[in-house]
Amino acid sequence: MSQTDAERHSLENGLWLCENCASLIDKNKGVDFPVSLLKIWKKASEAAAQDRLFRLSESVRDNCVSSLIFMNIPRLHHLIALTKQPLELPTYFDDGIPGEGYIAPELNSLRRIIAQMRFPALQWQEAIKMFADPTGLVVSFEGRFRTRNGPKEARDRSERDISDIENAPQIYAKSGNIKFVMPYDPRFLTTATAGVEMRRGSTNVGGFASIKYREDDVVVASPFIIGLYSTPEARAFMNALVAHQRAGR
Repeated sequence: MSQTDAERHSLENGLWLCENCASLIDKNKGVDFPVSLLKIWKKASEAAAQDRLFRLSESVRDNCVSSLIFMNIPRLHHLIALTKQPLELPTYFDDGIPGEGYIAPELNSLRRIIAQMRFPALQWQEAIKMFADPTGLVVSFEGRFRTRNGPKEARDRSERDISDIENAPQIYAKSGNIKFVMPYDPRFLTTATAGVEMRRGSTNVGGFASIKYREDDVVVASPFIIGLYSTPEARAFMNALVAHQRAGR
């Protein structure tokens, strides 16, 4: 089958192999390795790589999902559709999470579904090392972040211009000379406590985001979820406590 030059150099036609396997396939003009077989290998390899990304991010998800302080519902809808996950989020908070009223059942319903989501994410520090332009990548984050331009009132859910990086509500961290900035829409803060957390000056959080762009030493990302993040020591203590309680039943 003949190919145009553009087709030959397209991502769809790419097959990433080690030197030995590439030489083996190219011998005898590839007759021993038909296109149909190579496509099967490629599909299986890509599925395995995606599954590995999912599994690597599960600990971040599990650690923060019980204490989510931010959930961007529209972006989560998009991610579920993009990754073809058999899940469906309720739509009652698509325009924002109310700052008043009793909404605990609705928030808990969302948390239970998010706890089942799979995020094909690299750690943000690894992503910026691996890609000169990481735009569009889903990344995980965890640790100490600075807060800036948070809501003036704990229950303030007014819409803000998050495209204005200098004045947008945001959390940020640094790795070497790289600043990782996540502007967020206050309408999707979950509770008044979340509003307070975003005005503290710094906070321990974890979650997932999509990188929007990199400009020099600044990487800007849009968060899907942000949750309060406990240290490995605290998690180990809580896991041991739960195990002890179960053993005593």
